[in-house]
Amino acid sequence: MSEAALSPKNVRCYEFKVNGMHCTACELLIEDRLKESKGVKSVEAKLSKGTVKVEVDSDADAEKLALEFSKLVKDDGYEILAATTKQSLSNWEEFVYAIPIAIIFLLIFAILQTSGILNTGATTNLFQTFVLGIIASLSSCMALVGGLVLALSNKYAEAGIVKSRAAQISFHIGRIGGFFFLGGILGVVGAVLKPTLTFALILTVIVSVLMLALGINQLGIFKGGIGLIKLPKGISRKLLSLQDLNYSFIPLILGLVTFFLPCGFTLAVQGIALEQGNFLESALTMFTFALGTFPVLGLLSFASVNFAGKLKSGVFMKTTGLIIIAFALYNVYGSLVANGVI
Repeated sequence: MSEAALSPKNVRCYEFKVNGMHCTACELLIEDRLKESKGVKSVEAKLSKGTVKVEVDSDADAEKLALEFSKLVKDDGYEILAATTKQSLSNWEEFVYAIPIAIIFLLIFAILQTSGILNTGATTNLFQTFVLGIIASLSSCMALVGGLVLALSNKYAEAGIVKSRAAQISFHIGRIGGFFFLGGILGVVGAVLKPTLTFALILTVIVSVLMLALGINQLGIFKGGIGLIKLPKGISRKLLSLQDLNYSFIPLILGLVTFFLPCGFTLAVQGIALEQGNFLESALTMFTFALGTFPVLGLLSFASVNFAGKLKSGVFMKTTGLIIIAFALYNVYGSLVANGVI
């Protein structure tokens, strides 16, 4: 723990360890949650270090503050610890449950493909993408979008149930429709960028590396995780600030803007859409991903259900991390076979 000397205003600076961060969206969400705490002056979360720095007007010790801050982010799948707190072995014990669950899922995937249900590349890609959408909607990385959904519910609640529901529907139409259209644009860009099979192979490997990094980050075995290409935090905050504007079309625009938010899952699927290099195929990929996220986000909109606190997040994160890693390796293998390398 880093603790600065007391200032005249009795403000101290603490640095805490954070478990559960996987992408820039996690940084933004943790910062927003901790700013709600009384006495907090500033917050800066850093994925690369797996830490959060907090300036707070308080005489409480680090352990007490860590416990208080953890309560604010627990339902989103994070844990905040004082630097002196020792890591328990439970992080590794969770693999005892995660590995069998992941193996069962992958066996089902293999059976579906062998039976012919997933016997085409397009069907397999859409199946993987839909699964990634479901995982994303239950992951702390998608908690930022869930936060937007709940913020919209609160913002339009005073306008009455009809306008509130209209705003939520508008948000989801903007999100799903935006993912379809912008995914198609990615496909057009990909068509321009990959003139040869060799370039397509290289692009597939790059996308798979992104998925591997995402999967490894889900496992939570490396401090700070593995870096991913990400949107600058300042730009992300500007995009999120749209929710504060008072225009009827804002929910629609905000749904579209979620395409650009720094979620590792979205980034991985965007890479797949780029690699496909076809407007319709790429549009369907992003559309399928958005559909995968809709059931949970839809329930958040219309039933205000919080799923994060009902999950054993450690086991869930590790299970999904193993599945994502398997998908990434499968994609590399399939691409190498398709290009005659093996």
